[in-house]
Parts: sequence; C-alpha cells; structure tokens
Amino acid sequence: MARIIIDGKAIEVADTATILQAAKLLKIHYTYSLPSSKAYPFGGCRLCIVEVKGMPKPVTSCTTFVSNGMEITTSNPYLQD
Repeated sequence: MARIIIDGKAIEVADTATILQAAKLLKIHYTYSLPSSKAYPFGGCRLCIVEVKGMPKPVTSCTTFVSNGMEITTSNPYLQD
C-alpha cells in the first residue's frame, strides 16, 4: 500500500494503482482522455499530466504508478499552459 497526497487530499491505495486511478477514487477531476475502460493507457495524448513533488518534469497520470509519500498536483498555471 502507498500513502499519497493529491491536491492536498490524502489517500492510501495499492502500489499497483496509477495516479489517475487514485485521483478518481478521491473524485478529483482534471483533464484526461481514455476512450473506454478497456483502453490501455499509453500516455501519448499528454492530457493527464500532473506534477509530482521531486520529479523534474510533469508525468502522465494514466501511466505513472503511485509510490509511498508522493505529493501530486493536478492543476496549476504551468500544467494548464
């Protein structure tokens, strides 16, 4: 299990969860595009980028797995640009 913080909200999720899956559990809505629940996320559209504290650049939330202690921001002026 991993304890993470997304937009100031704490949650504990399985280590196999992606950031996007954890955000959905917290009912945090931001831009992402998956055609269906059966689609395999590949990160190519770059719509679901988020910032993770300590990482040098934004990452795709649909392909990035959580790790204990992550602090994630889903929306700010930099990400919106």
